[in-house]
Amino acid sequence: MAKACAVLASPINKNIFVVRIGRKLKEDRRPSPSPNVVRHKMRVFTFVILVLSLQINAQESSTIKKLLDQNSYPSVRSYIDSISRITPSSISIEDDDTKVLFDEVVARNIHFSQLIPYNGIGNVNNYRLNVLANGNQIVYYRLTSNIYQEHKGKLSPASIVDSFRNESSYNKIFDDYEKIYEVPLTKDELWSNDIVYGWSCGIAGGMPEEAKKTTRFVKLKQLDSIRNWLRSPNAVKQLYAIKAFSMLGDKFLSPRDKEIIKLISQKNVSIPVCGGCIYSRQEVSEILNVINSKKATKFSYGWILAITLLILASIVLYFRRRTT
Repeated sequence: MAKACAVLASPINKNIFVVRIGRKLKEDRRPSPSPNVVRHKMRVFTFVILVLSLQINAQESSTIKKLLDQNSYPSVRSYIDSISRITPSSISIEDDDTKVLFDEVVARNIHFSQLIPYNGIGNVNNYRLNVLANGNQIVYYRLTSNIYQEHKGKLSPASIVDSFRNESSYNKIFDDYEKIYEVPLTKDELWSNDIVYGWSCGIAGGMPEEAKKTTRFVKLKQLDSIRNWLRSPNAVKQLYAIKAFSMLGDKFLSPRDKEIIKLISQKNVSIPVCGGCIYSRQEVSEILNVINSKKATKFSYGWILAITLLILASIVLYFRRRTT
């Protein structure tokens, strides 16, 4: 779903807003004939909501932990994909990024949160789940949690809820990645998802930092830097690298570069993109089609220009011969 430049309220923020409005209405409303009764009912209502929220929060955490313990990625994937439809709507997927490394090896980084009403204030429990899977088998996962306490205005330190790692399978993925891409797989790039693909973003139409670097790589013909991005686990960097090579020309591509680009073209994932004030997600294949179409157009224009110049040269040569 696309997001505009203005800050959009997530389901969590909407719930916090509703809690605050309710609290304000309670303060502004004229007291009933029996203020003590009203205050008592509000305390009971708040207590019930708190108990139910804590029970739901514990239930969701327990559900995820049980699914993770089964080491079945399809089960976890199905649950995460449907979590936004779970009642109550206070559960919200804030960010979800999937990286396809090679074959059936995927790394998924998910941030979801849940509102926990407390005494008329909306605290938020944030979960971060990192999953590394090979096919249906979970090779590694790490589930952390922290709470934003609005009444204190601070975020509690992250604590590990649960974690698992199959050492042999985990190490094999890193070894295989280095054999395929000829560079080591780094954990920082594996779990980072803070960059976006685009060339004119925001109200001012500025270039993202990675787009600026890509332009500099092309201008200075920094092929090593471009090739490092082409071999990154982050598909956004890979697409910037492919765009850089399309700007430089095919003559700068090595046979191995072409093989890696073919692997990237087979990725069935979406990445964050920006265009003006619109931020959304787009399939890798769609972006590659745009890059290739512009490349083909540039190629066509080159041939048209060459043929036009050849015709003009022939005409000039013809008239010179006639005058001599």
